[in-house]
Amino acid sequence: MLVKYEDKCTTSVPHMVDLLYEAVLACPKDVSLRLHLAKLEERRSGLAAARAVLKPVGAAPDDNILRAMAKLETDARDHEKARAYYRQAADAEALQSGNSSPYNTSAPVSPPKRKPTRKGKTVKSLHAWALMEARLGNLTAAREILEEAKAITEHDSAIWRAIGELEGRDRNFEKARTAFQNAIAIDPHDARLFLAWGKIEALAGDLDRAEMLIDRVANAGPKGTAPTLAPSQTQKMMPSGGGTSASRATANPKPSRFQNNINNNTNVALTPHLLADALRERAILAARNGQLDDSVTLLTRASQIEPDCATGWRLLASQQLRVKGIVSAREVYRTGLQRVAQSAKPKLLHWWGQDERSAGDIDAARERFRLATCANSDYMSAWMSWGLLEKSEGNIAEACDIFEQASKRAERDLVRSPFIFQAWGRVEELERGRAEYASQIFRRGTNLVPTSGPLWSAWGLLEERRGNIEKARELFAKSSTTDPTHGSAWHSWALLEARRCNYERASELFKKGNENDASNASLLASWAMMENKELGNISRSRDLFERAVTADPYFAPAWHAWGCLEMTAGSLEKAQQLFQKAIEVRPDDPSPWHTLGVLESEHRHDHKAAIKHWKRAIEVEPGHALSYQAWALLEGNKNGNLEEARRLFEYAMQEAKLKQADMAMLLQSWASLEEQHGEFDQARKLLRKGLEVDRRRAETWQSLALVEKARGNREVAKRLLADGVESTSPLSGAATLYVIWAKMEAEEGNIGEARDLFAAGVRVNPSNVKTWNAYAAAENKYGDASRAAEIKSTCGALFVRQDNANEDFKL
Repeated sequence: MLVKYEDKCTTSVPHMVDLLYEAVLACPKDVSLRLHLAKLEERRSGLAAARAVLKPVGAAPDDNILRAMAKLETDARDHEKARAYYRQAADAEALQSGNSSPYNTSAPVSPPKRKPTRKGKTVKSLHAWALMEARLGNLTAAREILEEAKAITEHDSAIWRAIGELEGRDRNFEKARTAFQNAIAIDPHDARLFLAWGKIEALAGDLDRAEMLIDRVANAGPKGTAPTLAPSQTQKMMPSGGGTSASRATANPKPSRFQNNINNNTNVALTPHLLADALRERAILAARNGQLDDSVTLLTRASQIEPDCATGWRLLASQQLRVKGIVSAREVYRTGLQRVAQSAKPKLLHWWGQDERSAGDIDAARERFRLATCANSDYMSAWMSWGLLEKSEGNIAEACDIFEQASKRAERDLVRSPFIFQAWGRVEELERGRAEYASQIFRRGTNLVPTSGPLWSAWGLLEERRGNIEKARELFAKSSTTDPTHGSAWHSWALLEARRCNYERASELFKKGNENDASNASLLASWAMMENKELGNISRSRDLFERAVTADPYFAPAWHAWGCLEMTAGSLEKAQQLFQKAIEVRPDDPSPWHTLGVLESEHRHDHKAAIKHWKRAIEVEPGHALSYQAWALLEGNKNGNLEEARRLFEYAMQEAKLKQADMAMLLQSWASLEEQHGEFDQARKLLRKGLEVDRRRAETWQSLALVEKARGNREVAKRLLADGVESTSPLSGAATLYVIWAKMEAEEGNIGEARDLFAAGVRVNPSNVKTWNAYAAAENKYGDASRAAEIKSTCGALFVRQDNANEDFKL
């Protein structure tokens, strides 16, 4: 009783922990006390302290303790230990029910199925285990565990709900609907079932049915209840011949055997949280239908019902931002900060800062992020957003300082936040050129969070860029071993091997990644592109693209990349269909519109149609630089309308709100056009302006140096190349600058200087096979065949084959 009383008061965590230790000593068999103590110890001292509280579970371990241990291991990303604890917990539940378990604690993830037993069985452990596997993307394992639970008892609505959500996530919508019908037949009073089913219908694209289901909860009666579905109404929820394509794909399912048990007169019991959650889901659907005012009304009601829900205030503010602008959004955030608990205020301040940034008020965003970190210095998301804001504004030193402060706090307070270290390391390497320091940062991060697959993978990418290929392989292997379900680790490793021209090994890694992360459409799309571009296997590439869009039909880049393949292969109608599909699944992406313009311009020579598509891309994203570039170059080079091209470039510079890198790219393109028309002074002026915008862009240094060389200013050109290699990062083209510089020295007879520059080129980016080939070709030209052979041998040790890596630099 003392502990419960103290828990309700404003008692400090250390004091609560002391009280709970006394209580556990007094009542060592009280499981709830031990669970409460473990939760507080995890907050105060970390996972090890929580484990120590839960470990002494006695000869007959309690399933609640075992589930808590499994959750701790899941948080630590030790999924094998978590699986073992869930297995033990499930067996403990079986023993408590009077039946011994036929399973060993070392059973595999995919357990054999039990025979059905009597009602009343509990399957909480299997349920929790299946949810863990689903969160990890192991849908097959989750499905098998849920089948085991269903075999124990078919009368647990939570299991049917989990099956419905799992099948919906895997886009097996007919199976999902049947599972939800079964769940509602078992427990027609559970509003969560209607809400979850409605979310699945929204995912299926059937917004009408989603609205109908969610409205059963959202339109609560005066006593806080909402009627369930009668059998005839449930049939209306099932797809008919009309509706969306997603609905038609699952038409006419068999009626559930539980369907006739649904009582027309039953009611759904509601809590304020469930009602507010339903209203928020209904508001999201209204926004998807363009009913923004209705969405705001529903979100306002949700926040009145559940005023302490920070997420509700955030959604309302975001909708107000869309409807009325940032001033109205600010009022919502101010109100929300007065209503939510103190612990939720850092989140709300963080979200406010994100909306201020979206609205273009950088100073206001910066201040909100600062306040969020002051409110809770361990809230890493706010530090992350603040650092990324400074990076995007070009304040690199300030960004690194923010990341460093956050990392020190994470290390001091044992906050497991690998992404702070990942972001900091990337900025130090890519923006400041401090690769060795970045490597130390990644080491610190992995010491703090050794189970973070993405952090090991990011470190591997750094080492690959530094030319430490074996170290990169070691780190990618560590990432994929630490978290096999992290498909990006397999993906990055496979791309490394592909860049080394080790295509067979790359294919093996892509396959492994797909086996462990079957829904990773990005991995499959990259595999498809390798098969096409590097191996010329168009048929295999098409098969992989088909698998990618099946794994995730809403991954627009896969549809787009497939369309590019078909366009290059000459299948223009098929390409056009694929680009249209990419637009359908992601209307806010300008890339497919841009590529449709390229198709019309380059392949059908229909310039009017091309311009129409580029205009549409710019409407979707006003700062889409590639479309401005393509349109302007079409006018200047093909239509002979230089003045119109200049007008487009000028408009993009002044009105399109371009990113720095995009502005520098457009200035370079404009300069190239002027140079082609003999306007060398104008080209110089534009290129120098491009360097003012972004000194890190190697292509601009290269273009300006070549302009000066063409005008006979060779010394000026070499000084520009020297400045360029100092200003750009190794991956952005510094090696190319070294090669051009070396070629100029060789033309002047300075062979020694040329050799030094070629050596610097391969040293700064050892992963660039074209630089190695240019170096070897130069030595052959200088008459040193043995040195050329030595360079080729070194290159051969780094790259499996070079036959597809055509030499770019003709010396």
